Amino acid sequence: MNQTPAITAPQVASKTARDWRLLVAIAASIILLAAYFVPMFNYRITSARTQFSGGTTIQSSFPVLISGQHYTQAHHPVKEELLPGTEGVSIQVAPMNPANSSGWGWVAYILSHRAYVGTFVSYLFCLLLPIVSTAMILLLMARAYWGQDGWPDS
Repeated sequence: MNQTPAITAPQVASKTARDWRLLVAIAASIILLAAYFVPMFNYRITSARTQFSGGTTIQSSFPVLISGQHYTQAHHPVKEELLPGTEGVSIQVAPMNPANSSGWGWVAYILSHRAYVGTFVSYLFCLLLPIVSTAMILLLMARAYWGQDGWPDS
């Protein structure tokens, strides 16, 4: 019968010596999660007024984040063009509280406006993906540290 012995990798760390992989993973996770506390933007665009050469004006309001403005500018009325420079689009901005302008703040802000979550699902995904990845890394590190099999070398 062909039996192969069970291969177990050494544990990530012991009480006497810490494995450098564990320390790097924990440090990287802490840095990434702390980076989400750094403010991203000081202001938020609340509305935009788009003007075209034939006199057509489109007023857009953005209660959460700006969306649809690129479409408004690119799909102009027939026989009209977007006015050049700052005449074509004027915006209104509102200051953001530094706590709300961080990565954690934007996640909470979008999730608190449930009606708009579908509109900003890609932005929310981009914000949450590093957090979920970091949680998975920490989970794997904890499993390797406290588990019987330890950290695989290959």
